[in-house]
Amino acid sequence: MHFVILNIVLSSVFVLAMRWYQVRDGKDIMSVGAVNYITGWILALVLFSLPENRSYSTHAITWGAVNGVGYFAGFFLLLGTMKLKGAAKAAVFARLSIIVPIAVGVAFWGERPNVVEWVGIVLASMSLILLGHTPASQGGLTRAAFITIALFFMVAGGSRLAQESFNHLAKPQEQFSFLVANFTVSALGSAIMLWKRNRWPTWHEYWMGGLVGTSNVLQTLFILKALDFYPG
Repeated sequence: MHFVILNIVLSSVFVLAMRWYQVRDGKDIMSVGAVNYITGWILALVLFSLPENRSYSTHAITWGAVNGVGYFAGFFLLLGTMKLKGAAKAAVFARLSIIVPIAVGVAFWGERPNVVEWVGIVLASMSLILLGHTPASQGGLTRAAFITIALFFMVAGGSRLAQESFNHLAKPQEQFSFLVANFTVSALGSAIMLWKRNRWPTWHEYWMGGLVGTSNVLQTLFILKALDFYPG
């Protein structure tokens, strides 16, 4: 249970830190996001370099890379969702994306939720509808806004599915190679973004991105450990 709690806390720190930086005038959220993933890559390499953490497999690398694509794409969709719905609802959308791997698990991996779990799935699905609803008095939800939120949910769910796939197909001792593949992909995308923008981060952005990146690596590691501890 403590791995689940740590994951929730650290992933919430990531979302709240991004939102805090997003609403500050003159702050470059893109640079912070890029430094976050590059920091994650460096930390993942350091962890993987420890002798007891060097196990790897094709499944670990493949699903780690898929998760990295989801992280990089999800970052931009997260910013759009936070702008539309705020940090609190964006964090909830990310949490409720667990419905995606649950559905795949039932369909392809023979997982069978019990009655209480089915009740939770139904309530989570209802929550998505309520959270995504914008009253007509507030102008409703535009098509572009709906697509942004829907894509964020699906990409976040895809990342959850990659983590669940790793849990089913790889070994627990390969978690660190998963992290390396994950953050190699997202760091490469971040480096290309920085190069295209032709702007180096400030010292404050390095500091903030470093803290968020450390949180990001740890929350990913903790969810992998939680999945191993609570299989299915």
